[in-house]
Amino acid sequence: MSRAPVLNLTQLHLDRLPGIGASFSVSAEPGINLVIGPNEAGKSSLVRSVFDLLWPAGKVITPLSVRGVFADEVGPLQARRDDNSPVTWTRGGDDCTAPELPGDHVAHCY
Repeated sequence: MSRAPVLNLTQLHLDRLPGIGASFSVSAEPGINLVIGPNEAGKSSLVRSVFDLLWPAGKVITPLSVRGVFADEVGPLQARRDDNSPVTWTRGGDDCTAPELPGDHVAHCY
């Protein structure tokens, strides 16, 4: 049986997102990362922004400017989404196709 490809989030930058006053960035380390904070600190917004990068289909969110850095078996991979534009993926500064991800119908499992 073949192993599924691995895609790890390493950095997330939220520049504009409903409910977020000031832009901020977070870094993730290999393994389990916990995000804790008081109500209205942006915990749910972090999760939504990751989903907006990985499973953007049919979502209309403004204002929105989110960037993520992921790592797969090849190396770093950057994703960016601004307002209702499609997500753009780059590797080493060059445009590339999005990584193969599970379908939208199972996104809630992640």
